[in-house]
Amino acid sequence: MGASSNEAEEINDWELPNGEENKKIEEPQETTEVCARMDALGKLSSLIRNWEQNDVLTAVAVVGAVTTMAMAYSCF
Repeated sequence: MGASSNEAEEINDWELPNGEENKKIEEPQETTEVCARMDALGKLSSLIRNWEQNDVLTAVAVVGAVTTMAMAYSCF
């Protein structure tokens, strides 16, 4: 009635004129959310990479001072 399984396999296994098999290579698709996240992480890491030790210590001191002031303000 229909094509035998051997004939179906032959139809699915066609070869290209250069002798290579015609196989579809599927690459994972990236969503815009993943691309945006990767882009943001790249910008953040390049920003942090350019900081010197003095800049990092200053930023930590400022964050610590603001936290201390906020805690003191909430207590009184």
